[in-house]
Amino acid sequence: MSRVLQLLSHAEPGGVLTLAASVGEGLEAHGHRVDTRNLRDHGAEIARSLLSGRYDAVISYQVAASLAGALLGRAGGVPIRITQITAIPSAMRPHWRWLDRLFGTLGLHTAIIANSAATAETLAAYPAAYRARLRLIPHGVMPLPEGRGDDWRQKLGVASEAPLLVSAGRLAPQKNQRLLLPVLRDLAPAHLVLAGEGPLHGPLHAEAARLGIAGRLHLVGNLDGPALADLFAAADLFVFPSVWESFGLVAVEAGLAGLPLLAADLPVLREVLAPAAVAFAPLDSAEAWTAALRHMLAHYPSPACRRAAAEALQAAHGVPAMIEAYCRLLASH
Repeated sequence: MSRVLQLLSHAEPGGVLTLAASVGEGLEAHGHRVDTRNLRDHGAEIARSLLSGRYDAVISYQVAASLAGALLGRAGGVPIRITQITAIPSAMRPHWRWLDRLFGTLGLHTAIIANSAATAETLAAYPAAYRARLRLIPHGVMPLPEGRGDDWRQKLGVASEAPLLVSAGRLAPQKNQRLLLPVLRDLAPAHLVLAGEGPLHGPLHAEAARLGIAGRLHLVGNLDGPALADLFAAADLFVFPSVWESFGLVAVEAGLAGLPLLAADLPVLREVLAPAAVAFAPLDSAEAWTAALRHMLAHYPSPACRRAAAEALQAAHGVPAMIEAYCRLLASH
């Protein structure tokens, strides 16, 4: 079996870290030996291990890690150098985008994984040599672990009759949480919980105070799986206004927990979330989001409908199929 290095740029909480953990556990269950490291904390160790020929394969996530894994792996004779497309080209910094395109075209990446057809489509204008190495392996998503039984409504002081909206992700422009603040203003007495950290923490807090909704906006930081499961159990709806995604893993996790979803009207989210209890709204209209949420709360799906949607979503995004695809890829070289 293969000796595999999973390489990340950093170890900040998020969908990439969740994906790498799932892939690593799945490959180990199939007999592969897997180490997972990140450049930020283990850069020198990673360079030594790849150049020494210790590994048969490197699977890289995030563009800096993919470039380092491809270059060092090629120099060290690692025959399988797989990279994940975790950011669409338009979201990459120009120099990273140019290097990724070059490495894929020249074969420094031996396989390039797109996790959705919509993400693969963003590469349609790339050179044929790059696209020849492209493989579609949709993410498999595990339901969140069992919660600890924490009552988030009680913890946050949210009345049982008040709608509770939840979103999770890095507090950053990509995730577009600012769109939700005028929505929250117009949707009293609803409360909004944002799980995650990032550079917009301060600006979001300040804007909420300016709009007079600071008491109904709750910035709770990064949460582990059990805490997020408890938060989802307390919520009524999951809202996901990202301006771009390559997959949208946390939205799938919310759907698997039985939450109805309101998501940005992006092709990738229409593809990935199709089996869920989901509606879509445009990115340029807070009024449309407010109207959609009012409609969803007034026509809330039954427990049976939400359970059926969660089961359909799980069937569409099973982990075993993803792991089998990676195993075939490792065996093909």
